[in-house]
Amino acid sequence: MQKDKFKMIVSVYLLLVRDKKVYLQKRKDTGFRDGQWGLIAGHHDGQETLKKAMIREAKEEANIDIAPVDLEFVHALHKKENDERLEIFFKTVKWEGEPIIAEPHKAERGEWFDPDHLPERTIDYIADVIKHVTNGQSYSEYGFDES
Repeated sequence: MQKDKFKMIVSVYLLLVRDKKVYLQKRKDTGFRDGQWGLIAGHHDGQETLKKAMIREAKEEANIDIAPVDLEFVHALHKKENDERLEIFFKTVKWEGEPIIAEPHKAERGEWFDPDHLPERTIDYIADVIKHVTNGQSYSEYGFDES
């Protein structure tokens, strides 16, 4: 009997940067980290590149348009919480439109923050990744035993 191959969930995240500040949205009513600040993000749905997934999520969540050439890969996070995930982080300083809360049923507001002074209720692994990106580190792990 052949064992099923492990399948990992892949998500994409966006560091939207303007004037050295990063855009965060305060989550609500999602059942995951509600009341905390996070990045524009979402799941890779398959049959699309990671960049296309990020472009789709940016449009869905903030109503902004990003060209693939303007997305820079900056970090990969191997994360284990309830399940195991690969989180891919992109950065851009160029887009069309002004970011808004385009999914008000999932986020209550968006604001720009200095990466060195994030709000107290920023999702912990998001705050860690922002620090890693600032320090030029392109890979990290979260939620695994250190043994």
